[in-house]
Amino acid sequence: MIADPEHAGGKAKVLLVLTSSAGGAGEQAYQLTRDISRDEFDVTVAFGRGYPLDDDFERSGTRVLYLSLSRQLDPLVNFRGMWQLFRLMRRERYDVVCTSCSIAGFVGRIAAALAGVPTRIHIIQVYASRPFQPAPRKTFFRWVEKALDHVTTRYVAVSGAVKQYGVDTGIMAAEKVDVIYNAAELRDPEEGARDRVRRELDLDPAGPVIGTLGRFEPQKGLEYFLRAATLVRAARPAAQFLIVGDGPLEQELRALVGELGLEDAVRFSGWRRDVPDVLAALDVFCLASLWETFGIVLAEAMLAELPVVATAVDGIPEVVADGHTGFLVPPRDAEALADKLLQLLDDPDQAQRMGRAGRKRSLEKFSVASMVTGYERFLRALAEEATTAYASSSRSRTRGHV
Repeated sequence: MIADPEHAGGKAKVLLVLTSSAGGAGEQAYQLTRDISRDEFDVTVAFGRGYPLDDDFERSGTRVLYLSLSRQLDPLVNFRGMWQLFRLMRRERYDVVCTSCSIAGFVGRIAAALAGVPTRIHIIQVYASRPFQPAPRKTFFRWVEKALDHVTTRYVAVSGAVKQYGVDTGIMAAEKVDVIYNAAELRDPEEGARDRVRRELDLDPAGPVIGTLGRFEPQKGLEYFLRAATLVRAARPAAQFLIVGDGPLEQELRALVGELGLEDAVRFSGWRRDVPDVLAALDVFCLASLWETFGIVLAEAMLAELPVVATAVDGIPEVVADGHTGFLVPPRDAEALADKLLQLLDDPDQAQRMGRAGRKRSLEKFSVASMVTGYERFLRALAEEATTAYASSSRSRTRGHV
């Protein structure tokens, strides 16, 4: 299976490099390294220390190495991490280096190319040249991403929309990209979680609750969620709204709640580790994002049998089946959000049907097992291609000596 003759008959040595274990990239890496076949793949994960999931990696039995890497654009820290990676790769002689996150993707791919690692894969969770940022910054990052394509063997995109963006902007060729969806993993809520969470957050146990979850930043479109809440509340005075998370826009959002007269209807919970219990307290899940490469929280909400109202941007239509597991609306359209939220509140039977359909879809398309299987097949195919190329090269050298 392995192209390197010194590894023939053994496991593929894979190094997975992250900037940190935070966010969706960290969760995906944890699920992958925990469940990938250890009979076929010898996986090491390396990242910058400092997030709660670090300990979960170690408890899973995965070999973990801590690097000098920062999520900030800190050249001194991150170039030190590049040097650490280069030395590690030269010493360990990995068959595959796989990077995820923009900063890890930069330092990891360059280090791998310099160290002579034969297969260099980058998982695209999000582009550094993403939309909704100043044009000079986006142009610079796109130039960097195009330059890095020359040291990248293959890519994995977390949605078809992510792949298409890279192809359309000339970052890479379509044939270099495979699509493997991220996975949703949600334990069952504790018994009585719905009532307990509602009591903790001072939510009416009988009234309908619409919730959203995410970091408080412009991408998440929380302003439009709140403006839609005003319209829903006018039609359904008993409706309540829960916002889970935190971030730089928290004070602005709290001020907007006051301006809209929603103080009695909106609750901010901060970040919660008991996400299954929180989702159990909701009747409808809403995500008003302006852009979203995948939207793992939507797959989690669907697993919790919640009907979903979300914006039809980027990878979201690949997660939410419009009219079947929920509704999709244009971004920045509070009226459209409110209209679909009210439709679900006014038709509990439809909401339940969509919730059941969403759980079925999430289990079928976004399970950890299907994600891990996708990566195993992807890595096997790369190994077979490399083995074929190595054998062809060997035959050519042999003929040359005859």
